[in-house]
Amino acid sequence: DPFAPTLVTNSSFEPHPAAAAGNDADSAWVLPGNIYIPRIPRTTHAVTALLKAYLLPGGDPATAEFEGVRVVDKVLVLICSHMSRDARCGIIAPALMAQFLSVIEARGLGGRVRVGYTSHLSGHKWAGNVVVYLPPGRVGGKGGLGVWYGRVGTGEVEGIVDETVVGGRVVGELCRG
Repeated sequence: DPFAPTLVTNSSFEPHPAAAAGNDADSAWVLPGNIYIPRIPRTTHAVTALLKAYLLPGGDPATAEFEGVRVVDKVLVLICSHMSRDARCGIIAPALMAQFLSVIEARGLGGRVRVGYTSHLSGHKWAGNVVVYLPPGRVGGKGGLGVWYGRVGTGEVEGIVDETVVGGRVVGELCRG
């Protein structure tokens, strides 16, 4: 299923204070629906509940026992920082992060966009790899869409922010899918 939910954990972002408290929980985003779960206890029961409610086919979020779950109205930019087998993504990721944060701040978009690292988006030959998730019901009527970009350098960041993050349009020459 090409539209299966994807989970991004607090390994990609700073954990929510509720998740960090006591260090016995994690937070997560479920994409493409932009569902944020601020605290998931590190127990077999909680992980099973997360899988059944949000990630497995036929899941029903109403059955989940997590507090504070909400749909977040932010664009999410994920930058591959994987370095295990091929260092290309890991090498370029910090420069891309700095450039995205700079352009987002310059455009006054700080409260509307979240930028984080993620691991292995496949295809190190496409480094830098970036995915832009547009929240449901937002940005040019294309919400809930994840746009995968490859061969992104710092010079392409401004165009991605203006075209995709703000305008909801795909930059064709960088698009991986």
